[in-house]
Amino acid sequence: MSLKRFVNDLKFDLFLVSLLFIAIIVAVSVLTKISFATDFSSKEAIMNRNDKGVTLYDKTGRPFFKLYDAPNKSYVSLSQTPKSLQQAVLSAEDKDFYKHNGFSVKSIAGAALADVKKKELAYGGSTITQQLAKNTFLSSNKDLFRK
Repeated sequence: MSLKRFVNDLKFDLFLVSLLFIAIIVAVSVLTKISFATDFSSKEAIMNRNDKGVTLYDKTGRPFFKLYDAPNKSYVSLSQTPKSLQQAVLSAEDKDFYKHNGFSVKSIAGAALADVKKKELAYGGSTITQQLAKNTFLSSNKDLFRK
């Protein structure tokens, strides 16, 4: 077999693998949307499932958006939080927080590989952004499809 033919065969194989990967991503996305669509029946169901609300504050401390009543908790601005605590949380929960836009394929793939090796759903690959969305909008059920 000539080198030229080998390279052409390799390119074709890579093209097929790429198409398969894209098809899998599309299929998983569609199935995920179908599966979780029932969770988003109404904004009342979304916000009250976990007895949570949201209040967003501007830089002067005045609320500018409120959706339901947030539980009574103390508000601590990011500037009042020690830098070492911020770094510790990011180190433990999402070391690449400043490198992605809320979604890390690398983390999800790593967690999936670790789960396969351990033969259980033990590892998470969620970013802090994904964890916030999950804890706010979804139930606490753990299963392979939701992962």
